[in-house]
Amino acid sequence: MFLPLVPFRGTAAAEAAGLVRDATADCTAGITMNVLDADTVDHVVTIGFTPGDPEAARRAHRALDRLHTAFAARGWLPYRSDVDHPLPPHTALHRRLRDALDPHGVFARGRFEGPQPPPAP
Repeated sequence: MFLPLVPFRGTAAAEAAGLVRDATADCTAGITMNVLDADTVDHVVTIGFTPGDPEAARRAHRALDRLHTAFAARGWLPYRSDVDHPLPPHTALHRRLRDALDPHGVFARGRFEGPQPPPAP
């Protein structure tokens, strides 16, 4: 799945649909759009592939790579990342929150970019 946030404008929704169509031309994909507020639409893009078919899985992964690249170029980032596509580097606020909520770095160790706190003694 690919989960970007897109501005709540008709032109942005149409552009996002085109980006998905282009990125997933060699796969089966679906889009669900959920209005979050007056400014933002959450897109849920699913990419289908036949289980047990390595080439289908590779096509799906390439499509996901293309989605990340195309949406990031427009500043439309996903609200959830996957292990192959970590979110952009931590901001100072993100680091402070992480350090306050997970001072020993036990949650999702190594999943996100940025310095990790040392393990607990």
